[in-house]
Amino acid sequence: MGMALATWLSIGGLGLDFAGAAFLAYDVLYGPHARLQASNRRTRLAIARENQERYERSIRESSESRDTANACDTGQLHQELAALNQLIGETTAELKHWEWHEHRAHLNALLGLLLLMGGFGCQAVGALLGGPIK
Repeated sequence: MGMALATWLSIGGLGLDFAGAAFLAYDVLYGPHARLQASNRRTRLAIARENQERYERSIRESSESRDTANACDTGQLHQELAALNQLIGETTAELKHWEWHEHRAHLNALLGLLLLMGGFGCQAVGALLGGPIK
């Protein structure tokens, strides 16, 4: 009985180690790409929001200006602001997508480490139950 249990624990431990390695490989292969893409989207979103504030300030200043010669074309500013708002919406959606992949890669890495530890534990118990090698 002890030898059969030890054998099954060792084999099960190897299976857990294989599964853990697969989850860690996912993090190694896709994690950096997801982090880079999320970082790019965060930077793009920050720049777009700064530009949005700039356009809104220009529209306010143009509407408050009494000098029509120096006043900007607010119609064009409104069109550019609308395009910028659309870009912000698209970038926000892309950022959520890449943040989900980034989070998924972290969870896969954690799961991989837990599976590896469980597999090593099973193999250690199997080796202890199996007794000395003859």
